Parts: sequence; C-alpha cells; structure tokens
Amino acid sequence: MANHSSTLATILGTTLVVGTLSSLGWYVYFTLQDGKDSQKKKKRTLSLRSTKSSSTNDECSMEQQKYKPPFPKKIRNMLSNCRLAYLSTVDAEFSSSHLSLMRFTYWQHPEDGEVVIMSTNRNTKKYEFLKNQKGVALLVHDFGSGHDGQGMYSITLNGECRILPNGSNKAEEYRQRHLEHNPEYPQFIVGDDIDILCVDVTSARICDIQDQVVQWNVQDVTTDVTTGTTPQNKHKNVVVVSKDLVQIPYIDLQTLFGNDAAISIGSIAASNTEEISSLFANRLQYDALRKTFTSQQKKDLLHSLMDNLQDAFGPNGLGFLEVTQIPSEMVQLRSTLLPMAEQLANLPSQELKRLERPDDGWTIGWSHGKEHFKDGSYDMAKGSFYVNPFFGGNHNKNPNVYPPSLQPHLEERMMKMTRFMGQVGLWVGTLCDLYLQREATGTVDDDPWMITSSLVTGSAAKARLLYYFPKEVAIQDMQSHTELKEENMVFDDWCGQHKDHGSITALLPGMLFDSNNHTTTKHTIGASSNTPYPPGLYIETRQGELVNASLASTSLGFQLGETLQIMSRGKFRATPHSVKAPTMGPKSSCGRASLAVFLQPMPNQVLPPLTESGMADDDDGYELQHRWRNTFGEFQEATTNQFN
Repeated sequence: MANHSSTLATILGTTLVVGTLSSLGWYVYFTLQDGKDSQKKKKRTLSLRSTKSSSTNDECSMEQQKYKPPFPKKIRNMLSNCRLAYLSTVDAEFSSSHLSLMRFTYWQHPEDGEVVIMSTNRNTKKYEFLKNQKGVALLVHDFGSGHDGQGMYSITLNGECRILPNGSNKAEEYRQRHLEHNPEYPQFIVGDDIDILCVDVTSARICDIQDQVVQWNVQDVTTDVTTGTTPQNKHKNVVVVSKDLVQIPYIDLQTLFGNDAAISIGSIAASNTEEISSLFANRLQYDALRKTFTSQQKKDLLHSLMDNLQDAFGPNGLGFLEVTQIPSEMVQLRSTLLPMAEQLANLPSQELKRLERPDDGWTIGWSHGKEHFKDGSYDMAKGSFYVNPFFGGNHNKNPNVYPPSLQPHLEERMMKMTRFMGQVGLWVGTLCDLYLQREATGTVDDDPWMITSSLVTGSAAKARLLYYFPKEVAIQDMQSHTELKEENMVFDDWCGQHKDHGSITALLPGMLFDSNNHTTTKHTIGASSNTPYPPGLYIETRQGELVNASLASTSLGFQLGETLQIMSRGKFRATPHSVKAPTMGPKSSCGRASLAVFLQPMPNQVLPPLTESGMADDDDGYELQHRWRNTFGEFQEATTNQFN
C-alpha cells in the first residue's frame, strides 16, 4: 500500500511538472511580447531568470507566507474570471497519468467551501480514471491577461474529485452554475451522457508574476472570536460591542427638502430615468443648493448633515442611520399598527390562505415558510405581509390584498406609515446624492441624481410587515458579557444574517409582545432585559463585531442595500444585519413585530458596472460579483434565484 501511494504521488507530481512547464511557456511568451515598456520587460525577464536560484529558498518562503481559508479576494477574483485549467488524473491500475484541458467554474459554495466545477462525457479516459482515483490536481493561470503586470497568478489546486449523481439536485445546481459561467459551451456541459465533476479544494500553491510563492491549506482555517461575514455563518462565536448610532433629526431633513415638490415620493410619474433626472438638473446640486440658502444657518445645516451621513454610511460607518424625533402622529400610529402584525399572523389558517399570492412570487399578501435556507429547510420563524405602498386599486398588476377581519384599519395604517417612511427614505437618498456630488466620486458618465431619480416615483417600493413567532430559548449561565457560549448560540435565530439587495431600507422600531400560545396580550416588553444580549436587530461592523441597533420609539432607522453600493461605486456599503430572538427562560417567550419599507429602482434602471473599488472585502461571500447585472430587474432576479 505504501509503495502504491508513493507511485501515485510520483505520477501526480510528474503530471504537474508538465502542466507547470506549459504554464511557464505561456508566461515566457507573454512576458517577452510585452515590449511597450522596456523597464517592465527588463524587470520581468530578470524575475524569470531568478527562478532557479530562488527555488532553493522555496520551502522557507512558503513556510513564512500562508493564506488561511477562504481564498483571499484577489485569488477568488482571478479564479472567478478564468475558465480554463489543466486537469491531472491518474490511472492507478497501470501507473499512468493523463492531462486534460478543461473548462471550469470556481465557486465559494456556502456549504461545500472552495470548489471547482467541471463536466465530462462518460466515454472518456479521465472519467474512467476518476471512478477509481479521486485525488486530482489542477493548474490555472491568467498570465498574459492584460493586467499591466498586476494580480497575475499561476495556481496549483489539489483536492478530491466527486462525480455527482446524474439528475440529483446538487448536480443540477452545479451544472446550472457551470453553464452560467461558460454559456458559449453548452455542448460540453448539458447532455444525458455528461456528468458534473466537483473538486473539493484541500490545498493550493499560488505563484505570482514576481515568482513569489504562497501556500494555502484548508486545514489552516482557524475559528476566530469575531464573526465571519458570509450569509451561511451562524455566529456560534461572536463579539457584541456597544456603539452609538449616528443620528439626524427629522426636522433637519424636512427643513432642507420638505418644501421641494420634486422630492416627494410618489408624486412623479415620469416614465424614464432621463426625464426624472432632468427635474433635478441645475436645481439641487450640492454647490447650487448651498447658494440658494440665504441664511448661514441653513448652509451650516447642510454641511452638518453631510458630515453625519459620512459618519453613518462612509468608510468607517456602521451602514446605519437613525432619524430621530419623527412627528408624534407617526409615533402614535406605530403603537396601533405593529400590534396588528401579531393579530394578522394568528388569524385562522383559512383566512391567511386567501391572502397568499404565489403567482406574484409571494411578494404580495401573506407569506410564511416560503423562504428556504441553503440546507433546504424552510424559514418558519417569521411571517410576512407584503404591500406596495404606492399601488392602489384592482386595476394594478399586483393589487394589494388585506384580511377582511382587520379592515379598514390595517390598510389605512399601513398606507399612511409606509408612505411616510418612504418619503423620509427619499430624503436620505437625496442626501446621499448630494454627498457623492460633494465628494466627486462619480465618473463623467454617472447621473448625479441616480439615487433620487431611481426612487422618486415609489413605483417599485415594497413594504413588509413582519411578525417573528415566539421562540423559547433556554437561559445559560453567562460567564462573560462579551462572548456567548456555543451551546447557547445561534445568534441570528430570528432572521439569518444577510444584506438587502435594494437601495435603502426604512425601518420602524420593532415591538416585542408577551405571548402565551400565540395569543395577544396588551403588555409590550421593552428592549432592555437581564440578558447581556437583548433581542432585536444586529448590524455587523467592518471589523466583524455585532452592534445592537436599538432604535428609540420616536425614530426611524435606515440601512443600505447592494444597489446603493453599486450606484455609489463602493462609496457606500450594503449593511450586513440579522435579528436575534430573546433569551428569556425555559417557559417564557415573546414575539416581535416590525415594519420595513424597501426603496428600490424600477426593473429597467441601468446599474453602473461593478468595479474593484465597488466591492467590499466580504462581498464574495454574498457573491455580489456573480449576481451583478446590467439592470436592476435582472440583478433582482439573479439575487432571488441565488438566495431563495
């Protein structure tokens, strides 16, 4: 057995040498072809000549330079952009090797980790080899891809190759992803005689164009105290920190924008973005707006709001803004609207069934248990009631529906509150446009009013009245108020961590209810409790810590979606957030009601290209680069297909 393993290792090693020499040949070719800059040419040639002498220090350099899983962003980007790899397979019976040029798709799968997807006809030599010997090696490179010498790598991947059962859900999921990445080669991917291969990457050697080698091994992964940033992370070990929310008084936004009829959501029915944008041209640009203010007080106010917005949404911000001191009428409306979420969620099943609209993708009316997690299980923790705030009447394509037993109050209260939240959200969006103008972050092709003009009609806005069903969570003996014990934890148990894909999400402060067998009582529970981590909304910082975004009952909250990140070319970042259920004892539980208004563009809104500067460090975990599309409608569909 030992001799047999040694023979396989020798064959694999020999095959990799062949692949490496082939890659090196391309490297020499593209290096010598680059004659535009003689200094660059000289530098690269010297680097190539130094390969032999540097090899004696290879083990030392690799020992000092390691990447820990997952792959760093620059490597993921490179693997995501490449399509061809050399696949090395071994015939264990006859001690021979085989080298194939393969089309591949790299995927950082939420369950399987770093994987490489390929496909092959069953009537091939490599297929016969793979049935008996799972260990493979792949060589991928992007030398000569035109990056001005930057970020060019040769990567040797080692792992085990699985032949996925033909027709299985996993095989078809991987086949679809592979086809999306290689749409021009369906003849190699789709067919009754074609199987899907999945290589689970276990180790890698990464060499850049300067001949610097770094190694990567899946066994090097460590469990940090802070959280990860991917949607599948269940926060078994977290750090919760206290951080003040950035605040802007409602009256300040109203002072700046309240008298401008153009910035009134739902009042403009223009059919295209150019027509809408023209309404703002030469009127509200940052410098022009400052000149229209006759008082120094207003000029100072605008400058102050810009600074507050940067603190909330900028590079060091939480991605969350609290608008304080909303009108007392709306505070009172919250106290009568949110209890209706619990009433609605506990209506007889027959009445709730009549509110379901599966043909509309469960985005109108009642929805419970229709969203599923990556493991295939369905989310039963919360129920949702959806309405279009700026749609009304049965003549619309997606008319709103309401339970007769809660009418007319539910509709009246929902329309009044959601339109108010949408209006304040539009003001926040306009402030974002003005901030980007002041910072001059856009390109010459960018519409300076892209955010405002994409939201002002309100036609695509969606409101979601949520009720989180009571969930009993046993109290554990907490030794620390900063670290939660694993046996007590799935921190995002009411709503898993995610990012919204729209532009701006307006949030009404949640309300907790005492419950007994899902029956409503009059008493509401405050946010404070004897537990170190109260239930409610949690935001993940860019340092991987969690902050409890506890809003005052007189405030509204605003967080950012991926579309705003794309529109701002990365100046703003989408907000990772989750909702934690209470820890109140083995026999007590409570439910939670909240209301979110998702402000987003119409489906035909063109999105700017997703550039490197527009990507956050954790975006690959959410696969934003893969989901980006030319229009918002296409982006929304790709996102829905990916996560639902």
